[in-house]
Amino acid sequence: MTETLTTLALLVLPTIGLAALLAHLVRRLLRMRRVVVHGEAAEAECVEVRDIASNSTDMDGSRYHIFAFVTREGHRVTYTEDAAAPYTRVGYRTIVHYDPADPRRTATIAGRDDLAPVLVPGCAALGVAAVLAVLVWIDLSVLFQ
Repeated sequence: MTETLTTLALLVLPTIGLAALLAHLVRRLLRMRRVVVHGEAAEAECVEVRDIASNSTDMDGSRYHIFAFVTREGHRVTYTEDAAAPYTRVGYRTIVHYDPADPRRTATIAGRDDLAPVLVPGCAALGVAAVLAVLVWIDLSVLFQ
């Protein structure tokens, strides 16, 4: 009995965690799509590039781009874009799309000219979905032996 519960916990808990991660990534993609299609647009400028070192020996770390723009109401908004193209440097100008109700949280440089912010969570969602499908298949095969 204890072995069965341990097996269930080792299989079901990662499945639930991956399902939550997949839901987050899909929600992020849908929000980006909604903002790009229906949101406001403004010109944004990259004001800072931050390199964050990785503790791992096989990765260089992460690069975060800080963009600033002015909303139609005249408010200056600064936000972090984690999926900007690697060639993006301080001073780089692009179009940002945002929801006027919450510009800082919804701002994205995603659009027809820059697909990186869409591709990163999109590829991550596909990978997570594939692993999740395998885990669900294993969970079901173990549960209904």
